Amino acid sequence: MCMLFIATNNDAEDDEYSLVVLNIRDEQYNRETRPSQQWNSNPALFGGMDMHPGLEGGTWFAINTVSNKIGSVLRVMRPADRMVARNYTRGFLVPRFLDSQLNGQQFIETLVPNRKEYPEYIFVAIDINFPVTKSGNVVSYYTNAAELKPSVSVESGVYAFGNNLPHKPWIKTQVGRDIFASIVSRYEKTSKQHVLCEDLFEFCNDDTEYFPDEILEADGRGFQNEHLRGLSSINCKVPTASFGTRTQTIVLVDTKGNVNWIERNLSIDNIYVRGDTAVDWPVVKHQFQLNSDRTHQSAYPRPRF
Repeated sequence: MCMLFIATNNDAEDDEYSLVVLNIRDEQYNRETRPSQQWNSNPALFGGMDMHPGLEGGTWFAINTVSNKIGSVLRVMRPADRMVARNYTRGFLVPRFLDSQLNGQQFIETLVPNRKEYPEYIFVAIDINFPVTKSGNVVSYYTNAAELKPSVSVESGVYAFGNNLPHKPWIKTQVGRDIFASIVSRYEKTSKQHVLCEDLFEFCNDDTEYFPDEILEADGRGFQNEHLRGLSSINCKVPTASFGTRTQTIVLVDTKGNVNWIERNLSIDNIYVRGDTAVDWPVVKHQFQLNSDRTHQSAYPRPRF
């Protein structure tokens, strides 16, 4: 099940990261997916893309390098007897947000009236503070799976999202937040990028089973314990469902608007079961610059990759 970790530093110095984001995507091993790249439909967008027949063009995590914002969507796990078909797919929420001229809070306000039309989700938006102002990075999020008001934060801090309700985190979400925060605090300098990424990717591969977990078991009522046990790890593996962690993405943003997008995707030739050690995770690194001219956001000029 997917995870999203965010660390914002609105007081970052010139040699520090103002934003560190880690996204972990868990999915069916055979689901067709395009790795992160520039989108033909909008050259300002960069991210992975769902290529599953009928759902092509959706995404779980992407950035707009002109309007300087990041969007992510996570599924919220609910008991098997509460899973029902909905009219729309959540995978198109992120492209809709990134294609719009709305900030995170404004976009979330458009979601609330139609919240029952989608399968349960958490939508997270990051409005990146560049060019740097006193307002800082803004993290906004909303779930349609509970009667909770949208949340907006402009404070420096660490945020963790999983496939649980925001106010009822699974153990792995709580533990993961603490580990992520510790790693980022050790390597906040831009000169430490290599070791920062090494430690974050090592964290992504943590096979520790945080199980039993009462909240996970309640959210997953109707699923077998072995299935839930597999979901309880940061590095998720459920061999019986051919499901697990497939993509790990690190996004680093400094105060000058430089973005490093470092991604690992599980090689399709290395579909594995718990206990295997010879796993191929090719790493691809992309670098680009955020837009410094907010007056021309609507023109969507081609970003500098």
